[in-house]
Amino acid sequence: FLLEQVLATCSRTLSARALDMCTGSGVIAVVLAKELGCPVVAVDISEAALRVAAKNFSRHQEADRIQPVCSDLFAALASNRKFDLIVSNPPYIAEEQIDRLEPEVCRSEPRLALSGGPGGMKIIEQIALEAHHFLQPGGWLFLEIGADQKKAVGDLFRLLAHRYREVQILDDWAGRPRVVQARHVPR
Repeated sequence: FLLEQVLATCSRTLSARALDMCTGSGVIAVVLAKELGCPVVAVDISEAALRVAAKNFSRHQEADRIQPVCSDLFAALASNRKFDLIVSNPPYIAEEQIDRLEPEVCRSEPRLALSGGPGGMKIIEQIALEAHHFLQPGGWLFLEIGADQKKAVGDLFRLLAHRYREVQILDDWAGRPRVVQARHVPR
């Protein structure tokens, strides 16, 4: 659903630059590179996840267009690096709920890939607070969110109204809030 919203909003342009924050297996980066035809920087804090992602980039013949970067969110990116699009499926599950997830989720996914801290908002907040520094004026930010985070995410982006416009929280196919999209306010 996240990628469907990105592709419906962003047109294919060879001059675009995209950032896949919290890339995990790299599926978002691969789809962005293939569908938008643009270079992609794929960031993850986990070196193990980036090794898996690099295999997927090669498997889908996109290794030349996707640059993997090991970083704690934006920390390793040059402050003058700008993107037209930032997409993220960050960890957004509340730490206190992880042990209550289906066993196949808890056992197959590293806790680091699931936990958004208390209330699940820690990583979402960090990305929203920092992304504008790395977005071109008018650039788009897309974040997947938990279905129970609509109010908290709405409140966060109301506080950031001086940085983002055209903010929407979109419901997925099941009618649950799932994606926030926002456009960077040009200075």
